[in-house]
Amino acid sequence: MSKQVGDRQARFKNRKALSRRRHDDTLVLADGQNGDWTPHDLRRTGATMMQALGVSLDVIDHCQNHVLAGSRVRRHYLHHDYAEEKKRAWSLLGDRLSAVLSSTYEHPPTESMMSFPDYAAAGSLPSS
Repeated sequence: MSKQVGDRQARFKNRKALSRRRHDDTLVLADGQNGDWTPHDLRRTGATMMQALGVSLDVIDHCQNHVLAGSRVRRHYLHHDYAEEKKRAWSLLGDRLSAVLSSTYEHPPTESMMSFPDYAAAGSLPSS
């Protein structure tokens, strides 16, 4: 994927155009003012957006499949997979991205996990 994204930001790459591969600037953003971007930038942006939406850092780490810090004993005994928490976090991010892409997006001042129905109904928020 990184090569395909790079091939579509040719102005930033010093490489020869290869046959049967795209070599254009279709993925250059903001007319190139901020330089090129990579798929890893999307990962970082998604994590930052989750954080701004009130998703706990532990859940964000699990969404990104990070190896978590801590003792080997802790990693050996604690095996909760965070499936429901990750599902809620991805859903919240998806809702935000859908709103951003819609023409009616407004920036609500206090949007957070508190406004996410499952957490609000359960009365419990994941700790940060």
